[in-house]
Amino acid sequence: MSRNGDGYRYGFGGHENDNEVKGNGNHISFGDYGYDPRIGRRWNIDPLSMEYPWQSPFLSSDNNPIFFNDPNGKNAVGTISGNTITVSATVYVYNGGKNKLDIAKTQKAINSYWGKDFKYKDEQGKSYNVKFDITVKEITFGDLLLKPLSFEEGANYVYPKDGTFNNNRSNVANNMVGNWIVGKDDRTYSHEMGHLLGLADLYIDLECYNPFSENHGETRSVSYPSATSDELMSSSYAWTTFSFKNKDKKVTQRSINAIAEFVIKNQNNGKTVINLNTLPEKGLDPPTEEDEKTMKETYPKGATGWSIK
Repeated sequence: MSRNGDGYRYGFGGHENDNEVKGNGNHISFGDYGYDPRIGRRWNIDPLSMEYPWQSPFLSSDNNPIFFNDPNGKNAVGTISGNTITVSATVYVYNGGKNKLDIAKTQKAINSYWGKDFKYKDEQGKSYNVKFDITVKEITFGDLLLKPLSFEEGANYVYPKDGTFNNNRSNVANNMVGNWIVGKDDRTYSHEMGHLLGLADLYIDLECYNPFSENHGETRSVSYPSATSDELMSSSYAWTTFSFKNKDKKVTQRSINAIAEFVIKNQNNGKTVINLNTLPEKGLDPPTEEDEKTMKETYPKGATGWSIK
């Protein structure tokens, strides 16, 4: 619980008050932006607002400051003990609404992909075992009032949604807030878990602009050229032929290398925090420059036929 008495500098969410801006308790510094607790809004535009066009660029905490009261939460934590790298994360599912995720099935789905024994060899040839300790838990509104979980290391939050949300597509915002469609397959939840661990998508959305095509207006996710057909973070559609390759997906060595390398190179006080503040701008293992160049040349934006959305 925050205190606002004399001599105490902190307010909502444990962030520092800046009383010189708008008076006592009316402006809180969140690091890279200012927050007005009277209206629950930031006073500058969110630099990531273009990625979330359905939201106001001035809102804070996904428009829910009780549920998401710290946008700088630590989404995953990587530790190293001997030759073992362990990446720990907790996924809190808010089942307080009409849509509910089955916690046991979601846990089983994520473990089926991320619960395996992985290996990594660094640039010096040292070998590591890589393990993912991921726990899925249900959380209620009452839990949130009693304990602001955003200060817990490795905490992530998921809203269950129905198929009317985002054209029936699950997503992750800011590497910590998930909107997951109820009833999806194991691969979908494991793919979204990859985002919570910092991984970027290895596909791009294309739209058919040809008014004479039966696919006019349809959106299709197509893998980048460098992504293999079995890559969990890619699409099932090949980029050249648009052939549907519904091959079994898996967490490939490419993803493991990206996460392990990041954990090793960013150790601080015995751990690596994986979140929006520590990750590269495009996330871990993004498409290569050659990938992006090839796709822009092959599917120019707005061209007749299939083109970059």
